[in-house]
Amino acid sequence: MAGQMFYEKREAYAQQVMIVQADGTRYSYEDIWHLQDVMLEKVPAGSLLFLLCSNTAAAIAAYLGCLRKGCVPLLLDEAIPEDHVKRLVEAYSPSFLFLDRKSTRLNSS
Repeated sequence: MAGQMFYEKREAYAQQVMIVQADGTRYSYEDIWHLQDVMLEKVPAGSLLFLLCSNTAAAIAAYLGCLRKGCVPLLLDEAIPEDHVKRLVEAYSPSFLFLDRKSTRLNSS
C-alpha cells in the first residue's frame, strides 16, 4: 500500500470506524466514502470549493472527498459573516459553495 494517500479508498478499512460525532453517531470509512461520492458527484476535478463548515461528518467527508477527487478546498468557519464570504467569492470565483450538508453551484464555467 506504499504510495497511497491517507484519503484514498482502502477496502481493508471499509468497515472500521472513521468518525464518532459528539452525539455518538459512528461513521465507517465506507459511510464517509459514500458521502463523498454523493456530495461531489457533479464536481469536476480541479474545481475550487469553499467549504463553510463545522466539525461534522459531512464537512469532513466533503474535505476528504475534495482531496480524493483532486479539487481545491478552502475551509471556512460556518459562522463567517456573509459579507466576508461575498468578498471571497468575488476575489476567487469558486465553482461551488458547500454549506455543511448542502452544495451550491456558483457559476457555470
